Amino acid sequence: MDALFEFKSYLRHALKAGGKHSVHSPLVFQLMTEVLPPSRVFNSFTEIEALRNDLERSNQLLKVEDFGAGSRKSAGSERKISSIATTALQSKHCAQALFRIIDFYRPRNILELGTSLGITTSYLARANESAIVHTIEGSAEVGDVAKEVFLKQHIKNIVQHIGPFDAVLPQLLKEFDRIDFALIDGNHRLEPTLRYFELIKAKCDENSMIVLDDIHWSKEMNDAWQKIISMVEVSVSIDFFHFGMVYFRGGIEKQNFVLRMPR
Repeated sequence: MDALFEFKSYLRHALKAGGKHSVHSPLVFQLMTEVLPPSRVFNSFTEIEALRNDLERSNQLLKVEDFGAGSRKSAGSERKISSIATTALQSKHCAQALFRIIDFYRPRNILELGTSLGITTSYLARANESAIVHTIEGSAEVGDVAKEVFLKQHIKNIVQHIGPFDAVLPQLLKEFDRIDFALIDGNHRLEPTLRYFELIKAKCDENSMIVLDDIHWSKEMNDAWQKIISMVEVSVSIDFFHFGMVYFRGGIEKQNFVLRMPR
């Protein structure tokens, strides 16, 4: 992670970002006013966050294979679960925003690149239990911890895949007729991020959504985001700083929004 770049990006985002009253797109206005308000609280939140707290207290060491740009704050082949939980997981605020999106739009075919310890995956799966969530994790021991997290919640609609994205993703995509929702949260380099996006985009239709995590994590990630939102197929993009969303809706004017997440 380029901490200085991320800090400067945060300042630029804070100065530029608007709220719901600055939105003139019905699609995005609905997202801001009906989908994302934090008043939409669900029983699942308490149980998932209790599991996050358990992970943050665990001193168990894991062997970690890192196939991307590395951890936010630490590196090495062995890391404590507590270190991963406190530095590499989606924040509660962002993970619960994703839950609200899944709950509202009810996508059925969900793909996640970057299971980590399974907290965000749990939010995705529990938001729509009739959906199937396919999630890919590069590190086997990290994936084992995520599996235990899923078992503790008796989640039945998650399919885990272990291995490098480059090896797993192309084969996995052959099983999909369509992807309704995808979360790209891993690698954090320009070329792989664009490549994964292109692969997933080929399985999307005008009702699909793709979320990219950590779009201001580094200059490479920011460059990837800028290239993605300039693609002709992307009709609407939203930069929430910690993650970005893109839509492929036809028949609407191309718009790129920089917004504050409702709090």
